[in-house]
Parts: sequence; structure tokens; C-alpha cells
Amino acid sequence: MRYLPYCINRSILILFLLIFLIPNVSGVAVTNITQLTYGTDTSYGNPAWSPDGKKIVLNKNEIIHTMNVDGSNITSTGQNGYYAKWFPDGSKIVFEWGNSVYIMNSDGSNQKMLISVAGSPSISQDGQYIAFDGGAVKGFGTTPEQGRGIFIIDINGTNIKRLTDDFGDEIMPSWSPNSQKIVFTKNGIINIMDADGSNMTSTGQQGIYARWSPDGKYIAFLSSRAGDLFQGMNLEHIYVMDVDGTNVTQLTFGDDRWDKTFDWSPDGTKIVFTSEVPPTAPKTINNIYIMTLDFNVTSPTTAPTVIQTPTITQTATTTATQTPGFSLLLALASLSILVLIRKIER
Repeated sequence: MRYLPYCINRSILILFLLIFLIPNVSGVAVTNITQLTYGTDTSYGNPAWSPDGKKIVLNKNEIIHTMNVDGSNITSTGQNGYYAKWFPDGSKIVFEWGNSVYIMNSDGSNQKMLISVAGSPSISQDGQYIAFDGGAVKGFGTTPEQGRGIFIIDINGTNIKRLTDDFGDEIMPSWSPNSQKIVFTKNGIINIMDADGSNMTSTGQQGIYARWSPDGKYIAFLSSRAGDLFQGMNLEHIYVMDVDGTNVTQLTFGDDRWDKTFDWSPDGTKIVFTSEVPPTAPKTINNIYIMTLDFNVTSPTTAPTVIQTPTITQTATTTATQTPGFSLLLALASLSILVLIRKIER
């Protein structure tokens, strides 16, 4: 009994090699799109989810509003603004207005200007800092070579620090879920850096308005790479990729729509977004939609997206991505078993 039959030995090896060579396959697909607002003369935009996932802050005709996630109970804060974002505890909102960054209570009271000559604010998930883009900010002069850069500031408006100072523009920062990194666009390319401005790395992907997923695994962004045109305008759509810039998947499609600002739901299963359907230049009418995502697609396929509103129709191509981690563990296990078999045979 010391010796195992050669055929069993070889069969075990073949089995585990096959497990390793046939990788696990996963991807992302949009399974549903639901329209929340139905403006015809009223334009909605810049949606962002509340930390508890129950509300959405948005812009309605340049006034910041809140609403339930089903689109009901739209309530005005009475404050003008864009790019509104909730504080992690839901008590306050940071936003941009008139090339300045403000904070206010979530009901619109207690408005306070934080910094001027600044925009696109993003608050860190630890609630300590606000990142933003700006030019000549509080003595930080700008030159044609520098353009706009990325800054951070304490939430009380002190200790401003410039993080980027390169040729061209660095714009639209967004914090990672652990508040350790910032993703932003540098001269049209999505980059990532540490929260102190060090270790700047390019993802190699063209895009703007990049946003981390709540689990830190993905980055969603806007891009016009699909080449869809409307009256000569390049239309942007929403994409998602791994944080290193690989496995890019297009989430929204069509030459009859212009997708704009968006935000992940706190659980990472949905994205609320703005879309102009159809593009209505020169008059812009945006509405708010929610897409539901499936990150457990098991093979590359072209699947229809379920639509609950007649204003958006699309067929999404699911891009499969390889995740060999589990297979690698099995391969290592197979080697261990083979070593054990050899020892027994001796």
C-alpha cells in the first residue's frame, strides 16, 4: 500500500492542471435602468447617494435638492449649487457654487464658504479632508504651465495643501474608500495618487469624473471613447474598470443619449447618474436614472438590458475578466499533494 498506482498519480496532476489553466471568469453587466425624474422644462443633475442609501442629493435648475431613492419627495434646500456630496455621517453637504466650495447642513441651513477659486469637491470617507481642483487658491499662484491642480483642505477650512503642480490640468478628484488615495483626471487621463500627492500613477485610460466603488475594487468614469456623436458633439458614456486600469467595461450605450455625473450606491450594486436623452442642444434637459449592476457574470455574452422606461434603450455587451486567484490556490494545493505522494512512494 506504500505505492499509489501511476495512473492515479497522473490523473491527480492532470486534474489540478486543468483547474489552473481554465480560469474563473467574471464580469459586470447592467441588469436594469430605472428613471427617477421626468423633467421636460426642468433639468436635473449631479446626483449623489446619502451614506445610509436612503436619499439622493441632486441639482434641480441650479438649486440643490434631496429626494428618496425612488424619485419621490423632492425637497429643495434653497441653496444654489453643483456637485453636492454628503458628509460620511450624513449631517452636512459639500458643494460648488460660483467657483467656490461651500458646506451646509443637509437641510440647507448654516451655509458657509470654505474656499474660493475652487470646484469639484470630494470629502474623504474619514470625514477629515475635502479634495478639490483649483487655480490660484489662497496664495498658490498658477501659471499657464501649471493650470488647475488638486488641493486638499481640512473640513474646517484650514491647512490647505496643493498636491499636484504639473504641466496642464489635474481636475475632478475623488477619494478612495479608505481615504488613502485620490483618483483624478490629468490632461484627459485618469490617474491615482496617495493622499499626500506622492506615488502618482497613470491608469492609461482616457476619461473624466472617475469615482471609486465602495469596496475599492473598481473605478467608474465618463468617456467619449465610443465615438458616438450628436450634432457634432462627442457623447460621453459611463464605464467601469479595475483600479489598475484593466478590464474596462462600457455600462451605458447609444448615440441618442449623453451620460453625465454619477455616484455609486453605498453597497456598490447600483449607480445613480445623469443623462440627457436625447441630447437637446442648445437647450439642455437632464434627468436622473439608476442602473443596477451584476458583478457575477460568468462568461462573455451579449445580453439585453432590462429597461423600465421608454426613454432609454440599449443592449449591453458584457466583458468577461479573468480572476485566477482561486485557481492559483488549487494549483499550489496540487503541487503539495504531488510532493506528499512522492514521499509516500519512497
